[in-house]
Amino acid sequence: PFAGFLMGRQFHCPKVGVKIEGLRRRDKIAEPVFYRLLRIKSLRHVISVDETLFTFANDTRPAGWEKVVHVADAAYIDLSAFAGDARDFLGLPTGFILLAYGSLSLRKGIAELLNGAGESAIIVLAGKQDEEVRQLLQSPIAQQLREQGRLVEINQFIDSRTEAALFQAADAVWVGYRHWYGMSGVLVQAAAAGKPVLAMDEGLVGHLVTTHELGLAVRITDPNAVRSGIETLMNDLGPYGANGLRFAENRTPRRFAEEVSKIIESCV
Repeated sequence: PFAGFLMGRQFHCPKVGVKIEGLRRRDKIAEPVFYRLLRIKSLRHVISVDETLFTFANDTRPAGWEKVVHVADAAYIDLSAFAGDARDFLGLPTGFILLAYGSLSLRKGIAELLNGAGESAIIVLAGKQDEEVRQLLQSPIAQQLREQGRLVEINQFIDSRTEAALFQAADAVWVGYRHWYGMSGVLVQAAAAGKPVLAMDEGLVGHLVTTHELGLAVRITDPNAVRSGIETLMNDLGPYGANGLRFAENRTPRRFAEEVSKIIESCV
């Protein structure tokens, strides 16, 4: 008997109301493979961090559907790693700060963020930049934001102390990723820090942000929609921070490990 993870599949998304641009060939192949997987007699559990796959299995009930188990995805952030004035520590200007965090590539929607930055928000890009992002940051829009004092770059590996300071200093966090339909650890970190997010309206992230009211989900390819989302958050952070704390409460590495361990033990 065994259990396993199923990760990174989106064949079920259109059937449970999760917006995606279109199924890729591998996802069209993955659906019949998923049904075949469930029929393996020695397979006891299929673990998924995607709650919508669990919903799909329960709604459609193919043979073996009861094997699908949802374990909430986890992310870690130690906010106690920094105590003090986070903005002063990071050298950030006064104003509304929107944080884009992690390994920074164009897939993280950095171009869309800069194009929709609006007139007032301060954009903080924290994390190692790949070559495409470095080239993007030489563009006129990036230079304009830089001259206005509204673009801050921390192009380096972020240690736990700096990470804690960044999330404490931010007013909101950007998770507007381009053509990304899976989960985001930064989404969970933002929730754990009690920060609202500005997200894309697609994929699992968009679904979770909307369902759990963790922030605003917008069409990131529309600069006006991004700008409007930023302005909305600048005027009112709403209940999103409190909702995020509840959302992240059980999405810790310890809880994740405990749940997976229980599932493995139940196979014996």
